This record gives sequence, structure tokens and C-alpha cells, in this order.
Amino acid sequence: MKLGQGLWRFGLFIAACGMLSCHPSSPERSIHLGERYEAHLKESDLIRTELPRGPQHRWGFDGQAGQKITIAAESYDSDTYLRLLDPKGRQIAWAADNGWFFNPRIVVTLPATGRYMVIVGGANADQSGAYWLSLTDGDQVGTDLSPDPLAYYRRGIEWAEQETNQRAVSWLNLAMGKYFRERRQWERAEEHYARSLVAAEQAGFWYGQWAVTLERGTMLTQRMRFDQAVGELQRARELSKKLRAADQAEAAVLTQLGDLYCYIQREDLADVYYRNASRQAERSGLPSVLVRVYSSLCKFLIGRDKEKAVEYAQKAYALRDGLDPELSLTATYALAYAYLMSDRFEEWLKLATGIRRTAQGLGYRDREIAILVDMSMVYGRLNNVEELIRFAREAAELTSPDDEDPNPRRMALQMQASGEMLRGNHEAALELCANALRITEEAWAREPIAELRQRYLSQSKAICTQILRILNALNTRHRNSDYARQAFDFAERSRSRVLLDELAKADVTSQPDGDAQLLEQECGLLERISAVGRQIALAHTGSNVNPAELDQLEEQRAWLVGQRMQLETKIHRLAAGRNKSAQLPPLTAEQVQRKFLAAYPNAAILFYQPGIQESFLIVLTREGAHLITLPKWSTINKAIAEWQAQIRRQLNPSGDTAHEVQAYGRI
Repeated sequence: MKLGQGLWRFGLFIAACGMLSCHPSSPERSIHLGERYEAHLKESDLIRTELPRGPQHRWGFDGQAGQKITIAAESYDSDTYLRLLDPKGRQIAWAADNGWFFNPRIVVTLPATGRYMVIVGGANADQSGAYWLSLTDGDQVGTDLSPDPLAYYRRGIEWAEQETNQRAVSWLNLAMGKYFRERRQWERAEEHYARSLVAAEQAGFWYGQWAVTLERGTMLTQRMRFDQAVGELQRARELSKKLRAADQAEAAVLTQLGDLYCYIQREDLADVYYRNASRQAERSGLPSVLVRVYSSLCKFLIGRDKEKAVEYAQKAYALRDGLDPELSLTATYALAYAYLMSDRFEEWLKLATGIRRTAQGLGYRDREIAILVDMSMVYGRLNNVEELIRFAREAAELTSPDDEDPNPRRMALQMQASGEMLRGNHEAALELCANALRITEEAWAREPIAELRQRYLSQSKAICTQILRILNALNTRHRNSDYARQAFDFAERSRSRVLLDELAKADVTSQPDGDAQLLEQECGLLERISAVGRQIALAHTGSNVNPAELDQLEEQRAWLVGQRMQLETKIHRLAAGRNKSAQLPPLTAEQVQRKFLAAYPNAAILFYQPGIQESFLIVLTREGAHLITLPKWSTINKAIAEWQAQIRRQLNPSGDTAHEVQAYGRI
């Protein structure tokens, strides 16, 4: 894809389309300072051929050089934008959704004296309805970033009832649901989404049906209910095809699907959706769509191509002004994250403080937690232990043990534990890690998606290794076999979860009756996925590759994987009531010594726990327990390879030693 295409097209929107001569003339209306006018964008009004492609009205006013003004448009039933043209017809400001509830607001100091033009239009061809335009002196936005949403909602609903306008009822409830979703108030968000959908269906409002379905899919993704999210997003994609602004709508859905699969580490599927989303977004040319795609691509690419990721983040950041506050913050965070992962700490720091302040003002707890964890990480790299602990503690305090996504809390607790360990407060570090392990294990126990279960197992193992490091430090300070026994308990706890996960899979596949039908359906889906995969492989090896056909095959495969995810979740949940293996407690050192080693007094249990920084060997005998520090895993791995090569040399003195080492490496 051409990275500059989106900005190039948006540049035309700002420059060429900013000229009055760029679009056919429409009747000019006048507005004066201190006035507020009502008007109605109709589907029969002139539809722009340039971006954004929606019906529009023109309003003129006389302004003075140096005069600061606020222009605001409000609508209860449509998504509007504002453009401000100077006396020479050049665009000097624009806004879309930055004034809350899908309303635009421009605050600007006029550069010259003369006649100015305000363009009020629908954000896309599906937008029409009543709006109110106001022109006031000075900055009327004020310092409060969160105006009273409930008061605005009630006023809007009262107006909608007076006008018998179900479209407005749908639009206002959509906005209210979005407001609560962004603040993790899930039940209240769902309540408004349900009202919005009913009203949209009654009004035959296709855009509203699409928007609320996408919002629901987004919320379910945030709640980590991925099987349900896939279903909602697939419905949203079908609805997008009924809209005039199909490119824009489909790009938004594809981006969210990419985000979903990126989170569960299905990069192959995320790549398919992001690639198609970027094409659709650049075809639509709308900044709101481009910013969302570019921000997601930054996160997706940061581990494989940091330079490209930074480039995407910079493009998103350049387009953020005038957009919805949440979207603008997303773009800013994407750039900060790209700088952080590229070790550009000074550039990161310039953005980080502002991100936290904005997130606090907007009430976006998730974003505030994320930037606090990042701050803790950076100060850890800079060896500032006190700041590492402070920011990690503040992040943890914003989380809840009941959050459906355990990762923000887990990361904050682990970062805080690292700081406490550096400070020598090993007991506090141990307690923090134990809490992190508990919430991760609880997430594993309830998670139906295999990829996420594996991730939680890996995270549990990493936390257990961190705990072993803490116990080793305590043992070094005060030798005590109890530390070795605790180390065994935690290490066995990690290992047993892997075995229990395998037992759970075996229990599911052995279920008779109704479950057998579901398993048969899953086998059918697996066969279809494999068949499409073979077609994709053949298409890649062919001499005449048809990109359109290849895209279609890849999307078909991604859709089938989504169907399998939903079915797999259903199977897992049906079996959960019968499957008790996941609830069985792991062995403890006391049980091993009292039962097994008592019966075999000359035996010993050796438990090896590899780690990136340190590795450990736990030795249990009938009477004692020992915790031994070993080199890190890479050192041991190299030693094993050399040891294996030495054995092969003795067994085959005339053989090719280098070849034998390579052969072992492949094993």
C-alpha cells in the first residue's frame, strides 16, 4: 500500500477542496456573532463530490483580524462536520466529532478582516437531519473536557419525542452507549445500544444499525468476549454494504476485526483485515477512518518493522486535530508507543505527560493505565526505582481484580514487584507477584479461546520465574529450606496448568451425545479451513497470481476461522460444567515429601525452571529442600549443544562435527 496516499488525498481535502470554486455553489445563509440558527440537511441537498461526501450548507459572517471565535454545530440525529474558509476561500480550520456526541466545534483566531464562510455538512453521504449552528465570541469550549452528557442526552430525547424522530433516538443512544463504553461501564453501554438498535430498526436507519453493531463488537472486544465480538463485527460488515459510505463503514469494521485478531496473536488473520482496511480507508480518504487504521497498523508492525510503525503513527498523529477526542488520543498514544518501543525516550516523554492528563480529563481509564505502565517501564530502564514503583502503583490502583482483561493489572503488579525487588523489599515483591499470578490463573480457567489460554499459561510461567527469583534472593539472605519448598510449589503450579489444559482438551473430545454434533461441525470447519489454505498456497506458487482472488481466499479463510472460534467457545463452555480437572489443585512440596519420597527414601525430585535472566534447580529429598541458581537459559542451551556435539564426536569420530551440531540445532 502507499502510505502517503491517505495524507495526499486528505491534503487535497484541506487545500484544493478548501477553495470555494472547488464545489458547485449552494445558497449562502448569514449568521452573526451571538446567534444560533436551526437548519436541516436533506438527502436531496447537494452531495459533495470531494471529501467529505455528504450534503452541505454554507453560512457567511463578517470577521475581524485577531478576533477569536467559536463555531459549533449540534445535531441529535446526524454526524456533521465544519469547515471554515477565509475571505480568499482557503480552508483555515475544520472539525468533526471533536465537540462530543458526534458534534464538531472550531475555536480559531481569525487571520484577516473580511467575509468568512462556514461549511456545515454531513460527515458522509448517509448523514442528513436537523442541526443548530452557533457563532460566539472567544473560546466557549472552556476548561471542562467532560460536559454533562446526561443533560445533553435528556434534551435530545425530549426533542426527538416532540418531533417523533426515531432516528434521533437511535443516534443519541448510540452516542450515550459509546460514552459509557469508553469508561468501561458495560451494562449502561449495552442498555443504550439496545435502545439505539430498536429505534434504528423502527426508523429504517441503516447507518444507525451499522454503527451500533460496530460499537457492540468493539465493546465485546474490549471485554475479551471475542467469539461474540466476531459475530457482531461480521454482521456490521454485512450492514456496511447497504450504506452509501460503504468504503468508510467497511474500513472501520475491518480495522476492528484486525485489532481483535492482533490481540489474540493471530497475526496472519490480522494482516488480512488490516491490509483490506487500509485499502478501503484510503479509498474513502476520511481522516477519522485513516487515523484508526494507521494507529492499529503502528501497534501491529512495531515488533517486526519499527521504522514502518513509526511512520504510520506519525501519519495518524498528523491527522488527529479536529477528530473525536478518543480517536485523537488514540493517535497520540500510538506515536508515543512507537517512540517508546524504538527507545526514543525524549520524544516519548514529550507526549506521555499530555496523554495522561488528557486521559484523566476525559475519564478514559484504560488509556491512563496504559500510559502509567509505560511510564513505569521507562523509569525502570532509566534505573529510577522510586518512579518505577510510583507509576506502577498508580496504574494498579486504577485497575480492579474483577476486570475482564487481567493484563493491565498483571503488568502493573509485575512492574511494581520488580521495583520492590530492586529496592530490597522482597516480601512486598512476593505478595505483588502472587496477586499477579492469581488473576492470571483465574483468567486462564475461564478463557475458552485456545490461543488466549496458551498466552495465560506463558504469562503464569513468567510470573512463577519472577517469584523464584524473589525466593532465591530471600534464600540467599537467610538460608531456609522453606524458600525452596515455596519455589517448588510455584513452579509445580505453573507446570500443572499446562497438563490440566491438555486434560481439559481430552475431556472435551470424549464427550458423547450433543457435544458430538458440535465436534463434528468443528471437524467440518477445520476441513474447509485446510482446503482454503491449500488454495491460497497454490495461488502463491502459481505464475499468474490474481491479487483479487488471493484477497478473496484469505478473507474466506479468516471468516471460517472466526466461525470456528465461535464454535470452539461453545464447545468449551458446554464442557466446562462437567470438566473438573481445571479445578484440581497442583502438588505441593509437602505432599511430595510426605507421600512419594517417604515411600522412596533414596529418591530425589529435581525440578528445573529455565528463565531469561536466571534459571533455577529445585531439589526435593525426603528430609530437605534446596534452591540452586543456574545460568540463564541461553547459556545452558549453548552448553547442552556443545555437550551433545561432544557425545556425537565420541560415537562417530570420523563424522562431520559441524554437521552434527547443526543437526542438533534443528532438533
